[in-house]
Amino acid sequence: MKKIIVIILTCIFIVGCVNKKPYIEIKYKEFANKIENKESFILYIGSTDCSFCERYEKTLKRVVNKYNVDVYYINVAKEKISSEDKTSLNNVVDFSGTPTTVFIKAGEVESRYNRIDGAVTSDKIIEAFVRNGYIEKK
Repeated sequence: MKKIIVIILTCIFIVGCVNKKPYIEIKYKEFANKIENKESFILYIGSTDCSFCERYEKTLKRVVNKYNVDVYYINVAKEKISSEDKTSLNNVVDFSGTPTTVFIKAGEVESRYNRIDGAVTSDKIIEAFVRNGYIEKK
C-alpha cells in the first residue's frame, strides 16, 4: 500500500513540474504597483492567442528552470486585459507585439534596445539575462 501511495505522489509531482509555467502571471495593477515601488524585475508580455509566444515560452521555460530566474508575465489577449490597462501598459513599456520581454530596473523600463522581441533562441535569452545581471555568465 505504501508503494502505491509513493508512486501516486511521485506521478503527481512529476506532472506538476512538467506543466509548470516559466513565469509568474500578474495583472496590470500588480505591474503598476511594482513600478511605483521601484522594483527591478523581468516582464514578459505575451498572449494566449500568439503562436510565437507558445514557441518562446518553451524556450523561456528551459532557461528559467536552468538558471532559476523569476519572470513576470502579463497576458495581453483581449479577454485577459481591459483596453484601458493595455493602453496604460503600452504607455509604460512601449511594445508593438508579442512576445516581448523587458527589463525593469528600479521601476524604470530599460531602453527599447535592451529587450527581447520575438521568439528568440535560448542563447539570446541567456545573453539578455546576463547583460541585465539576472544570471552570471559561466
